[in-house]
Amino acid sequence: MYPNPVKNKLHFDLKGYSTEKINVLSIVGASIFETEVSRQQNFLDLSFLKPGVYFLKTTYQDGDATISRFIKE
Repeated sequence: MYPNPVKNKLHFDLKGYSTEKINVLSIVGASIFETEVSRQQNFLDLSFLKPGVYFLKTTYQDGDATISRFIKE
């Protein structure tokens, strides 16, 4: 994902993986935003977030998940 830190749009490359959903989590793990994504979608508009540290949880169709940290300016 890029850019990090992000101002408004966070871009990502799913590299052909079938994703089920993406969650934006607060620093304490509370879900702030959740969306389903398609292979054509390659960014999230995060302009509504306040500056701070967040986590991006990507859940794949096979049940696996990855968590990445990003900073919102």
